[in-house]
Amino acid sequence: MKFEIYTMAVFTISVCFVFIMPYSSYGSPRQPRIHRRKTNFTVALILPKIVFGTRRYHKAVNDAILALYKSRSPRFEFLNTHGHVQVDSQMISLTPNPTEILSSLCNRFLPMNVSSILYLMNYEKYGRSTASAQYFLQLAGYLGIPVIAWNADNSGLERRASQSNLQLQLAPSLEHQTAAMLSILERYKWHQFSVVTSQIAGHDDFVQAIRERIVEMQDRFKFTLLNAVLVTNSSDLIELVNSESRVMLLYATSDEANGILKAADEYKIIGENYVWVVTQSVIENLRTSHQFPIGMLGVHFDTSGVSLVNEISTAIKVFANGVENYLNDPRNANESLNTQLSCEGQGESRWKNGERFYKHLRNVSIEGDNNKPRLEFTADGVLKAAELKIMNLRRGDNKQLVWEEIGVWKSWEKEGLDIKDIVWPGNSHTPPQGVPEKFHLKITFLEEAPYISLTPPDPVSGKCNVNRGVLCRVAKEADMSQ
Repeated sequence: MKFEIYTMAVFTISVCFVFIMPYSSYGSPRQPRIHRRKTNFTVALILPKIVFGTRRYHKAVNDAILALYKSRSPRFEFLNTHGHVQVDSQMISLTPNPTEILSSLCNRFLPMNVSSILYLMNYEKYGRSTASAQYFLQLAGYLGIPVIAWNADNSGLERRASQSNLQLQLAPSLEHQTAAMLSILERYKWHQFSVVTSQIAGHDDFVQAIRERIVEMQDRFKFTLLNAVLVTNSSDLIELVNSESRVMLLYATSDEANGILKAADEYKIIGENYVWVVTQSVIENLRTSHQFPIGMLGVHFDTSGVSLVNEISTAIKVFANGVENYLNDPRNANESLNTQLSCEGQGESRWKNGERFYKHLRNVSIEGDNNKPRLEFTADGVLKAAELKIMNLRRGDNKQLVWEEIGVWKSWEKEGLDIKDIVWPGNSHTPPQGVPEKFHLKITFLEEAPYISLTPPDPVSGKCNVNRGVLCRVAKEADMSQ
């Protein structure tokens, strides 16, 4: 057995008995000593390039694969009967250019016959990085290779383009965020609200997700969407000034939100009578700004490096379960999981079994940790069960603004929202009414004939010309003065 030990940003971890593994290796007691006829099931792993990240990533992948062999429920029989799992990993920069992305796919992963790609990123800049992710996922979809993704900026991915990407998303989706935000409004009986967005990627999808969620909830709670404002200039907020909206849902980047809220303060639509509820993209890594008003609410999920490393195990587990399901299906007896693709015209340009394998990945059902529901996906490849933290902006012990977790939203529970004490706008301890306190009084008049009129009698008949008129004597002015 031959081992090569080296350190670099690109590494390969393979659980078999003729392989290359950085730092260390191990064998499973359930593996045969040598089984050269078995086929490796190769999966690509894309990770963010960070200083000293290689060792942490390597350990997480190593532990995840070892856990597959130790697993009792379910037991992965394919590891004994068919082959081994090999993880080919690569770290990429924040904003790789198209050439780098093509090189990764064509020169790195396709020659390894990867049958799936694990794409894990925790960047939240919603600019070039999101565009790079979109390009990578679209290319993978064009090649017919399923992608198991966990990316913090997934809300910025275009839904129409993503539908063809054969993608499973492990991070809470934009739909989860909108559902959590509306559950806050339902909790405090705020029936009417407005949506404010910047030109951030996915802003149209955010508004559409809000509208769809309103329809879903209409049987138990009636919402009225007063305004949907796309802010390209601060003057666009005048629409909110002239409306009766006191609750605003904001979807923007943290920097864009800073400018929007500054303008909102100038227009006097921030204060104790106004509530702003923001998305993950505004909170990012819990950063704050002095322009953010005290009492803001937001939805958040952990995008730290620790959380990303933890998701490596989940992604590999989804892949292994998908392989087990695929191989156990008799209809796939003669269908290989080796892609045999090439960018040079020497092989197929699209994997014919990609969609079939994707369906098996999408149909996995994995036991949840810490009493959480099973990990399953919807028909769109989105997590069925997601959890989001409810955050409240308040002053900390050092008088600095801090995001504090004040509750949690769980999509799988009927009463999914659990919230404790909140500091409301204006440092109030009671929530705003959600409707304007000012009232408009309109006074109108009905034009008609006078109630009493004085006219002389008819000169011929001596009677009143007006119906129901009564003759009355009128004294002369001279008589009145006496």
